[in-house]
Amino acid sequence: MSLSRKDIIEYKTTLDASRKNEIEMNVIDDDFDRESLDGWSENQVSIQQLKSLDYKIKFNFKFKLFLSITLLTITTLIILLVILNSNDSKKKKSLENEQTLIVKKTAISKDSISFFKELPKKLQIKPSRIKADFEEKALFISNESDESKVINREPIHLPVKNPGKINNSASKRENLAKETYLNELKVIDYRFYRTRPYEKVKNELSGTSADKETNTIEQNNSQNAIEYTYFSYLDKSLNYFSKNKFKTALNRFEVILETYPDDANALFYSAICLYNLNQFELCENRLSQLQNSRFTNFDQEQQWYLLLVYKSLDKNNAFVNLKEKIILENGFYSKSAKSLEF
Repeated sequence: MSLSRKDIIEYKTTLDASRKNEIEMNVIDDDFDRESLDGWSENQVSIQQLKSLDYKIKFNFKFKLFLSITLLTITTLIILLVILNSNDSKKKKSLENEQTLIVKKTAISKDSISFFKELPKKLQIKPSRIKADFEEKALFISNESDESKVINREPIHLPVKNPGKINNSASKRENLAKETYLNELKVIDYRFYRTRPYEKVKNELSGTSADKETNTIEQNNSQNAIEYTYFSYLDKSLNYFSKNKFKTALNRFEVILETYPDDANALFYSAICLYNLNQFELCENRLSQLQNSRFTNFDQEQQWYLLLVYKSLDKNNAFVNLKEKIILENGFYSKSAKSLEF
C-alpha cells in the first residue's frame, strides 16, 4: 500500500497510538514509504506548512500553465500576423502588377493609368525634344534623298458607322506611309489607308463633356452619339501630349487602340507617355508592338527609344546589341547611339 497524504496528516495529528501503529505496519514492506514516514515524524513540519507547500506547487503549476498559454497565444498571433502580412504583400504586389499592368497586353485600363507616377522632369523624354528631332531628321533625310514629302490636309469628316476593332494590318510590312504633322509632331496620315472614322458614344477621357469635344451630335437610341474623325481626336490627344499631360494623352491613345490596335501613331506616342510615367516594361512592350505595325515610319524612333528603355531597365545585352544595330544602320539616331553609354 502506498503512503498517502491522508495517512501522513493522520499520522502527525492523531493521538491514537494504535492508528499510528496501523499506518506504520501498512508501509513496513515498502522501504521508500517507511523512510518517508520516518522523515515526516522526525521533522517538525506542520500541516499548515504542508498546505502552504501545496499552494506554492499549485500556484507554480497555474503560473506555468498561464505562461505557456500566453506564449502559445502570442506565438499564434505572430504566425497569423506573418501570414496576413504575407497575404497582404501578395495582394499588394498583385494589385501593383494589376495597376501597372506589367503584362503583354494591348490595352491599359484607365484605372491603372491613374496610379502611374511621372518620372522626374529631368529624366523624361520631352515632347519638345521629339519635335526638334523630327525637324533635324527631316533635314538629315533631305540631304540624302528627296523622297520624303510632308502632306498637310484638313481633317475629313466621314459618316458615322458602328464602332469596333478594325484590323488594317497587312501580313507584309510596307515602306513609308504618307505623313503629316499635328502639333508639330509627325503622324502617319491614315486617311489614305482607312475607310471608317472613330466613333464613341460618350466621352470619358478627361472629364470634358462630349458636346465640348465636338459640335457634331446625333440622336441614336435615346443617347447622344458623337462622331469624331480620327484626325480631330488624334490632334487633341497630341495637344495634351505636347503640354506634358501624359496621363490624359495616354488615356486617349488607348481609346484609339481599342478601335485600331495596330495604329502606329497611338503605339508610338503612348509608348513615350508610358516611359515618362515610369512604366518601362509597358513602354518596351508597346514599342515591340510598334515594330510589328504595318508601316515603317517610326522604325528609327522605335529603335532609339527602345535603346533608352533597355538602359533604364538595366538590360545590358539587349542594349549593346541594339546600340550596335542602330550604329551600323547609320541612320539619324546613329550619332546619338554612339555617345550613349550603358
